[in-house]
Amino acid sequence: MSRAAFLRSGRPAPEAWRRQCPPHRRRASAAGAVLPTWSAGEEALREERRRIARELHDSATQLIAAAVAHVQGTEELLAGGGSPEEARARLAVAATLARESVSELRRTVCALRGAADGAAHTTALHKDEQLPEALERVVRLLTTGAPTLAIRVRIVGRWRRLPPSVEPELLRIAQEAVANVVKHSGAHRAEVRLEYSAGGAVTLRVADDGRGFDPAAARPDPERETRFGLAGMGERAALMGALLSVQSTPGRGTRLAVRVAAAP
Repeated sequence: MSRAAFLRSGRPAPEAWRRQCPPHRRRASAAGAVLPTWSAGEEALREERRRIARELHDSATQLIAAAVAHVQGTEELLAGGGSPEEARARLAVAATLARESVSELRRTVCALRGAADGAAHTTALHKDEQLPEALERVVRLLTTGAPTLAIRVRIVGRWRRLPPSVEPELLRIAQEAVANVVKHSGAHRAEVRLEYSAGGAVTLRVADDGRGFDPAAARPDPERETRFGLAGMGERAALMGALLSVQSTPGRGTRLAVRVAAAP
């Protein structure tokens, strides 16, 4: 339920919402609950800010973080007496990631300018790129330089073009999931699976054999500016009318799935 719909329902506001609203913008409901009051314009602005935050977190931020990791790995390699050839190879990967992050930022800026003029929404896919191709590209980009991780992309069923409101969100969810596998899981094997069913549904699955985690403890931490990935994936799934499922247990890997029902 959106914040605006929640406020119209008259239900008590969550404590997190009450903390976000300054005293001069609060009112008491008939039941005595303190509710933040936002106009339709303010609510639209908050939604747009969340969208921009998702785009930056799931695109350029991930690529820049991967580039930094490769630079740090190069420093450690040279400090340990590694070969200049291997160091140059690592730096080349970092440069590729940095260039891609610049491209992502430019696409986001162009999309924001277009949105201001009423143009189409941003897309994570390159021009004329199919979703399976985009998945392969993202996985290859994020896993280059991770020699201990074997990850494959599998396409099940017959590919078809999905609505422009669906394909970019699925790709961003996959990108965030794969980035988490590379950065946090310690996995040796992983799979990205895209399933096109005959009935019209499309399902994205990402699974790994890594260390796993407790999903209940992986809530956003604004003070440390961390743990926004799962929240962003959930928001993206909601935009498609889909359900995000994350199953993980410490020491037993992680399985993520998002299913879009009857996508035309």
